[in-house]
Amino acid sequence: MKIVLLGFGNVGRGFVRVFLKHQTYLKKFGDLKIAGIYTPSKGIVFDDSGIDMEKALNCRGKFSECFKSSNIRSIDELIQLSDIMIDVSPTNFQTGEPSCTYIKRALESGIRVITANKGPIALCFRELEKFGPHLRYEATVMSGTPLISYLKENFIPSEIAEIQGILNGTTNFILTRIAQGMSFEEALNEAIDKGIAEKDPSADLEGLDVLFKITILANAVMEGNLHPSDVPVRGIKDIPYPTQGKKWKLIARAFRVGNEVMAEVKPIEIDSSNPFFNVDGTDNAVLVKSGLPGNIFLRGPGAGGETTGYGIFLDLVKILEV
Repeated sequence: MKIVLLGFGNVGRGFVRVFLKHQTYLKKFGDLKIAGIYTPSKGIVFDDSGIDMEKALNCRGKFSECFKSSNIRSIDELIQLSDIMIDVSPTNFQTGEPSCTYIKRALESGIRVITANKGPIALCFRELEKFGPHLRYEATVMSGTPLISYLKENFIPSEIAEIQGILNGTTNFILTRIAQGMSFEEALNEAIDKGIAEKDPSADLEGLDVLFKITILANAVMEGNLHPSDVPVRGIKDIPYPTQGKKWKLIARAFRVGNEVMAEVKPIEIDSSNPFFNVDGTDNAVLVKSGLPGNIFLRGPGAGGETTGYGIFLDLVKILEV
């Protein structure tokens, strides 16, 4: 069974490390191999018998400099040679393309798809959901913490009244450091230096990343019909210094108003009575209000290549078990 990766950045490489680490366990599923990789910067590599992934991880230049040339010249051709396509390409916050198109074509061809890319699931969900369990997207929210599958497998959608969450590790790290006395600029620079924030962190700081994640939860878990443009969003730029004894947290909410699912993203100043108060650093957390007598609170790591790679790995196992 052949896997093809679209993307080979921090998350793609993190998945490969998790994949290599669990080779003994994966043997139960037969001959499983990563046969193809595409990135805009490195090009395409394909080997029907499986790529030497240690060599791929250590390849600093283009794939053509590290591997024998293959005859595959297009992404579409590469995808059609796969049994499972894994999309770990960067998120396009405007259109979700080209991933929306690649995922749809793969699914229409009977190829199973795993994505960590938030764009297609937030922007093209209605086109893609009809493919059911052939499409999996656990790592789009809370990285390697299995939130989506837990909620979908254990709750009737209409029973979930509200989901609240800290869903971005970068902004949570920055807000944690501000609560400890740093300025916004100092906290941002530290996050960039440590590789927690991108060199261009605007998607995180402006709340776009969280916006897409709460849209995914609203639609995929609560059966809403939201487009990200329907959701009011405010990021963490220009927030005042927190009041003594309080902290700012960037909180996303998906909630029901009558028969409609609504959502919002905004920074909220909270005190120690709030369950999110001690969720610090790059951790994420979600509070679920449902028909159960009490609320459910889930917390886990929300950033990192191998953390997100583990979420992809969980989806891979579930696809292989079907």
